[in-house]
Amino acid sequence: MANPGAALQAILFDHDGTLINSEAVHFKLWQQTLAPFDVDLTDAYYNETMAGVPTSQNGVDVVRDFNLAVEPAALANTKTRLTEEHLHKAPFPLMPGALETMTLCHELGLRIAIVTGGSKYSVQRTLECYGFADWVECVVAVEDVEHSKPAPDCYLMALEQMGLTAEQAMA
Repeated sequence: MANPGAALQAILFDHDGTLINSEAVHFKLWQQTLAPFDVDLTDAYYNETMAGVPTSQNGVDVVRDFNLAVEPAALANTKTRLTEEHLHKAPFPLMPGALETMTLCHELGLRIAIVTGGSKYSVQRTLECYGFADWVECVVAVEDVEHSKPAPDCYLMALEQMGLTAEQAMA
């Protein structure tokens, strides 16, 4: 007989690329951030180097790769400000099937967490605008952990906050 304590109790969702489709917006906001430096940010460079990577690391990579005379943190702060301005006007669009998946998990009584290498504000806007706020028990974002994805810190923190073991959750 299976250990009932280890039965699936929770789903830990990623945010960007799983629940929301944010990459096209992030690409445009990075282009806007880099425009004063005459950087031609291509799709290829963005997809290979920047997509899915925390903003602070993007700043480091861009300054290095384009030999820019600016502090990486200054670029990251500008990009973060532009992202927040965008999110204040409209949330990122949902990925196909995200609403249906979240609804099903809720209806099945599964506990839900969101773990992300993105900002907590971005997740909060998603929850507010798409009606998921009451379904999500826990949000762990880049600012909550010392080591962001791909390190497991955000998942471990979510499990701890929910009082679950890894065997009781799926990411």
